[in-house]
Amino acid sequence: MAPTAPPPAKATKEVVIYNNLARPSTSNDWHCDVRYLPRTTPPSYALFLYCVPVQGVFSERLERLEMSTPGALAKLIVHGIVGHFSRSSLRNAPYTLKCNDVTLAQEISRVFHMSKVSPDRCNVGVTAKSERTTTIKAQAAKHFDQKGGPGGGQAPDELVVCEACLTAKTRTEMMKCGWCKTVCYCDRDCQGSMWISKHRAICSELAREEGNTAFRVQSS
Repeated sequence: MAPTAPPPAKATKEVVIYNNLARPSTSNDWHCDVRYLPRTTPPSYALFLYCVPVQGVFSERLERLEMSTPGALAKLIVHGIVGHFSRSSLRNAPYTLKCNDVTLAQEISRVFHMSKVSPDRCNVGVTAKSERTTTIKAQAAKHFDQKGGPGGGQAPDELVVCEACLTAKTRTEMMKCGWCKTVCYCDRDCQGSMWISKHRAICSELAREEGNTAFRVQSS
């Protein structure tokens, strides 16, 4: 007898609440990431949510984070977002949700779908370069200055995901693609494994979107 397929996963109570929240388009654009807090004991991480139009900030301390597990960071962020919006006094789900990393945005979208979040709430974009280098950086520095961040008005380092193995590390521990400067890798082995199979086909487009128009990938 053929094995019986497991029943499809059901949406959790928090996901049902999240799916039922209103989603107005006005003043409802959110940025998300996870920050490394070096001055806490022991050093820890925090989920960082920022509502761009109204400059509303939320953060939640994360006691444990297994960064070496592929896909763990995206699952953690989705769990934090769904939990925050379903439990808080907020009555609206994000109209747009973005993060600073291309690969992480794709992974968050995938986990949203797997978690049975409504399809219209699953698409995650990439925060504009001008916002993440000025507004987001300044807000993170201000918010975490007394909460275990690096201090001195500096923004805590954020976690990004390797395009090849999906391992999460801080941005300073990763290397970026030298052409588009938008995706990150653990090392040159990870970068090389993705170049021919995937990244070469999209590198030029990512470079244009990022504004690095001086770089051009050769077709040969």
